Amino acid sequence: RDVLGLAQENIHATDTAELLQSLRARGEVWDRELAENKAFHLALNHVMLDKKQVHALQAGDEVAFLPPVTGG
Repeated sequence: RDVLGLAQENIHATDTAELLQSLRARGEVWDRELAENKAFHLALNHVMLDKKQVHALQAGDEVAFLPPVTGG
């Protein structure tokens, strides 16, 4: 949220690969922060996923991108 300047957004994508490709295509900070070699975690509906695998998305799913170290 701090780096990308966006807390939430509604995007239509069929899977996580399409979502990441769409976000990276925005360029600049999006491409840099969500690059394949960048360290970040991916969560779908509060379940951590392997970002290298493709996961199907359905309407209403929540996808989160988290820095490698988070706490609370």
